[in-house]
Amino acid sequence: MTAPAMHMPTESSSFGRKLFALYIFISVILPGGSILGINVKILTFVPLTLYGIQLLSRQREAISQVFFALMVAAVASFWLIPSLMNPFYDIWGFPQYKDVLTTLLGCLLVRLFTLDMVSREKFIRLCIYAVAFGSFLKVLLFLYSIKSGVSISDVIQRVSHVTGVVLMSVDIDGAGIRIQFPSDNVIPICVFAITALRKRLRIGALSSFLIVALFVTSSLFTFSRFIWVSTLFAFFLGMLLAEKDRMRWVYLGVAGAVTLYFISMITDLIELRFASSLATASDQVRAWQIAKLKEFFWQAPLFGHGMGSYPIHFKRSEEVFYAYEVQVLALFGEFGLVGMGLFVLLMVNYYRKAFSFSAGTSKYQFAIFLLLLNYLAAGFFNPCLLVSFSAVSYGLIFALAGMHRTEGSSSSKATFAEPLGRGFPDQTVYAR
Repeated sequence: MTAPAMHMPTESSSFGRKLFALYIFISVILPGGSILGINVKILTFVPLTLYGIQLLSRQREAISQVFFALMVAAVASFWLIPSLMNPFYDIWGFPQYKDVLTTLLGCLLVRLFTLDMVSREKFIRLCIYAVAFGSFLKVLLFLYSIKSGVSISDVIQRVSHVTGVVLMSVDIDGAGIRIQFPSDNVIPICVFAITALRKRLRIGALSSFLIVALFVTSSLFTFSRFIWVSTLFAFFLGMLLAEKDRMRWVYLGVAGAVTLYFISMITDLIELRFASSLATASDQVRAWQIAKLKEFFWQAPLFGHGMGSYPIHFKRSEEVFYAYEVQVLALFGEFGLVGMGLFVLLMVNYYRKAFSFSAGTSKYQFAIFLLLLNYLAAGFFNPCLLVSFSAVSYGLIFALAGMHRTEGSSSSKATFAEPLGRGFPDQTVYAR
């Protein structure tokens, strides 16, 4: 008796791909997924999740994979129970539980929709174009502020009202100098992707140049020292790995020429950001947070205080009490060593076969690993590690790590999907 015929599809259905693309675009452009009180993100997330479950059910060892996913959700609920029993934390437990699950589920969806090289490239291009569009909107807001005479803080306040999320903005002496969106944390990853892989992603020279210019401008608008350094680091890391063609020298030449031309303006901006009054105030707040969060952690070092918990007498945000710039320490206080250890295991499981330090790819893989470490380091400066949008960042690094698989290969359809909890085999077999 012959075995049942097997096949390995390389792409999901057209409807599923479009729904996935819409979800990623909304995640990048709308900070909270809502506009005028309507949560458009959830309108795509629910059917996309159902479709993702269907894709998961068609994979090899589907039962064990679904069981693993359910176990992750069940184990995560362990840190929800103490929050529900505390009158200070009970209203914040479920919101963070949702953040954690949507982050993990979002990472899974990226894996399910990037099973082959073609879909991986499409996903990376989608992220680049979505973040570039967000950067373009930021430039338009800045130009509108100049033309209308309305301060940038007032403009951003209106945007915050429409999106339902408090966005960061700063005016100094009536001049708008800061516009920061949650998606700005993924700018360095996109800068690396377009500089290192422009030809493989089939992005034209002029388009890539304009997109990088938008990314750099958007990065400057964030007025964030960490994002500035991360963007510069990602740019030069991408340049080191980029094909040594004429465009590579155009990038470097134009970057040098623009820097020299605007050197006084750039110097003034850097001096302003690193001025003692601004830098000291920002650093002092983080110093206070670190002291309070360390104390918070040592009160329950093994299992933490539970989801949505926070130092009661030191709330950083009046909108989300458990949000702190030094998010890494805040998470240790909430989940303890055991919970954070589980997050590390989940991350290792997610990335372990996406990264393959084989001969000829180790330099590229090490660069992607540095990008991952750089993104995790952002958790010491911004609360960006466990929100639903962070799945886009983790997923983008995941897809970039898998781009090496066509190096020296005659096929562009090799897959790197895996049964959950067991790593990634080189192929995923689907039953007919």
